[in-house]
Amino acid sequence: MSVKQVLKAVLQPSGEGLATFLLAYLQSHEADLAAAWRRGFEVLRALHAHQFPRSEHRKKLPALAVDPQISRAIQTAVVSDAQRNTHHQAMLAMLAIEGSDASVDALMPHVVRAGVDRGQLLDDLRGLTSYAAKTPAMRALMNRIAGLWRERHTAVLSVARELGFSGLDAFRFSLSVDAPNPARTDAPPLFIADIQVDCGKAHWLTISVDDLRPQRGLMYRQDGDAVAGSPNQLKLPPCHLRELPEWLALVADRLGGVWGPVASLESNLDEAHEEALLRWVGFSRLEDEIY
Repeated sequence: MSVKQVLKAVLQPSGEGLATFLLAYLQSHEADLAAAWRRGFEVLRALHAHQFPRSEHRKKLPALAVDPQISRAIQTAVVSDAQRNTHHQAMLAMLAIEGSDASVDALMPHVVRAGVDRGQLLDDLRGLTSYAAKTPAMRALMNRIAGLWRERHTAVLSVARELGFSGLDAFRFSLSVDAPNPARTDAPPLFIADIQVDCGKAHWLTISVDDLRPQRGLMYRQDGDAVAGSPNQLKLPPCHLRELPEWLALVADRLGGVWGPVASLESNLDEAHEEALLRWVGFSRLEDEIY
């Protein structure tokens, strides 16, 4: 990673946390800014390399994390990121490695936010487990994060139980349905819908609806419970899994077609649960998927 690449990473909007770290570190070494820059550059390279598991620079993270001046600058940057509702995964990892009470305090605002939105941040924090120091404070924080993740996981499974799918440790399926062209059986479908459910993901319910007719395209996109900012040309309400059959009927009505009788389904469910899922949604299995 060159000096130019480091500066580019620091100066881009998503690099505010990196810039905060560098400024905090340089301010603590005003007597020898040249040496501080070289050391700060080494840290930035290690942070950048965090996304590459085999990188030699990534292997330097543990040694850098225990440098008290580096860890204090990282703590400052992580707190600053929390105030902007952003985070840099490698800096979180460095604090997890360092493991002090001060690092726990710096991570805490991110944990609180993750407990509220239950999104990608919670998954990223859970990923710190493999780095976390075995200090009492850091262990307690990792246990809190694990508890939040289990709560989200359990919430999805509770919906599955409401739908009649009990006794599951995980609930995942991918369902694809389409509306055949009534004028030509050999023609592509008029529109299709893809529904993904995965209890282990931040956005455990994702949906897309595509109109395949000319001048149409993506008509609807949903990630989790939110549709704000996503394509929604049909002016549809968010789909809640409990109401999936009714919601699909509304989609077909808005698009002026009829869903075909069969669906493509992949899941972690056994055959009996898959058949029950298809019956609930109102479809049968594609012939080439029958066991």
